[in-house]
Amino acid sequence: MIDEGELRRREYISRVNRVIDYIDANLGRDMDYDRLADIAHFSRFHFHRIFKAMTGETLGEFIRRLRIEKSTIYLSHNPKMNMTDIAYECGFSSSAHFSRAFRERFGMTPSAFRRGWFLVHSSRKDIDSKEMQTIRNLEQALSKGWKDFGRITRYIDPDNIEDRRYNVEMKKVEVREMPDMYVAYVRHIGSYHLIGEAFERLCAWAGPRGFFSQPG
Repeated sequence: MIDEGELRRREYISRVNRVIDYIDANLGRDMDYDRLADIAHFSRFHFHRIFKAMTGETLGEFIRRLRIEKSTIYLSHNPKMNMTDIAYECGFSSSAHFSRAFRERFGMTPSAFRRGWFLVHSSRKDIDSKEMQTIRNLEQALSKGWKDFGRITRYIDPDNIEDRRYNVEMKKVEVREMPDMYVAYVRHIGSYHLIGEAFERLCAWAGPRGFFSQPG
């Protein structure tokens, strides 16, 4: 028998998850905090307290972190996308606002982050001392921005040039219409780079139930 307190806790988690799903799907839009409270079916004051208690971040901190982390994907995988477009895609009102928030998070500009990232993943063998310093700055920025990430050097090792000698292969993306289906997921809150634990939990649940053996 589940007691009333546990039922309330599960209900609150469900409501906050609905809000997180909405935020994740609408990062490029203005966020109306009253609208988010309505999605959770809480009063605005109660919603802010519940959200921070469950995520460890205020609503504003959570949205800002997701927007900045989303921007690193554009910076690292879309070399021709300009800073203004990245800023708007990630929900910042201007490139100046984006750059300021990014520097506060990572201690370097978005342009410096992009330059360092592509040096790390370039096929060049003639990286000079100035460019190597850019790579070291990137490593420090990532370590600062994702303090809970652990050993960033597993991915960026300034002392091992050969680890960086590969080109990013751009995959062809195909958009398909899929039939409605039920899905299961595990919510992960925090840095994207720690999502492995959530994936392991999901696999531990799905494996014994035979979902990995389902067609497709």
